[in-house]
Amino acid sequence: MEKNKNKILMEEKRKMNVKKANKKVRNKFKAFMFSLAVAIFLSSTKFVYADAFDNVTAEISKWAIRLGGLLAFYGGIQIAMGMQSEDAGSKRRGVLEFVGGLMVVGFAIGYRTIFGL
Repeated sequence: MEKNKNKILMEEKRKMNVKKANKKVRNKFKAFMFSLAVAIFLSSTKFVYADAFDNVTAEISKWAIRLGGLLAFYGGIQIAMGMQSEDAGSKRRGVLEFVGGLMVVGFAIGYRTIFGL
């Protein structure tokens, strides 16, 4: 009697786990289908709003170049101040900020070059 009860409980647990797994798969499938629908919608409206999209991305990339340059400039100052005070941590932060700023500028210029903005 006890063995049958344990078997039934184990079978119910297995069924519950299968239901949970099926629910997770269904949720992932729904998310995938929603993403696909959004991608199709955006690709179909791309030609209608191409000029507005180009203007917005050109403006964003212009500001990214400015902010990246400002960050690189600040990083250069941080490096100089770290060398003056012989502080290794300050030099390290300055180099990271300088390189990060140059990367932002590089990505923005690359984006503008690739897409012809």
